[in-house]
Amino acid sequence: MNYKIRIPILFLLLTFSISSYADDEKYIPATLTKDEYEGVKSSIKYKLLDPESIIVRRDGINFKRGTTVYACWMVSAKNSFGGYTEPKFAYIAYFPELGYESSSIAFDTVAHQMCEEMISKQ
Repeated sequence: MNYKIRIPILFLLLTFSISSYADDEKYIPATLTKDEYEGVKSSIKYKLLDPESIIVRRDGINFKRGTTVYACWMVSAKNSFGGYTEPKFAYIAYFPELGYESSSIAFDTVAHQMCEEMISKQ
């Protein structure tokens, strides 16, 4: 199994384990520390073509379970043509003890679904 296939499979497993674990629980918003905020932002930047172009449109919903931070943000960044994208949902599972490189991130459809689920369970 090559590396490009492992990441989506890992993310899907993580996503399903989070949603099945949290089905009976409410998502409780949490205020992030400065380090956690920067860690989540670095996690997103790590996946972008132009990391320095990130614009956080809304850092809406954040919650924690243990040391893990789960976040649902709206972000924009420059695309390969140099123009900014429309704001997109980004769903992030940030593991501070492992660093931002190991975070799971989804954009677009999967992120939108996860974010809507978080909003509905508040």
